[in-house]
Amino acid sequence: MADATLPATVALPSNETRGYQREMLEESFKENIIIALDTGSGKTRIAILRIKAEVERQPVKVCWFLAPTVTLCEQQKTVITQAIPGGVAFISGASNPDDWKGRVLWEGLLSTHKVVVSTPQVLLNALRHGYVSMGKDISLIVFDEAHHAVREEPYNQIMREFY
Repeated sequence: MADATLPATVALPSNETRGYQREMLEESFKENIIIALDTGSGKTRIAILRIKAEVERQPVKVCWFLAPTVTLCEQQKTVITQAIPGGVAFISGASNPDDWKGRVLWEGLLSTHKVVVSTPQVLLNALRHGYVSMGKDISLIVFDEAHHAVREEPYNQIMREFY
């Protein structure tokens, strides 16, 4: 889901964005990348800049931010909402999973939000049931804590079954 060019509308404030962050952001437009940096080094900042660019580039699709735990999802939703006000949804298995059965509900979510933050199992279930389509509905997926993409974990299943 990578594109070869950085959209001209994406502002990269040099006083806030470090050189290596800009470099990684630019690489993410050329190909899919894995960012492995120390805690506190700005991985989330890179992801947010990439999400902002994708929202501008593909306004009718959503960006999906995955995190392996509900707590981490809640934290990341707060950070993303501060950077991208409005249009950020949070869904977890604790969000009344029976309520998330049906294409109509998902269509409403996808049409009113630009970013969805969820645990990977939520996205995996939505993809498997056909409520969400990788190419039609989603323009970008961020896998936070990507080292969880092993064996039968949902991250790995998403990649194997739908990418």
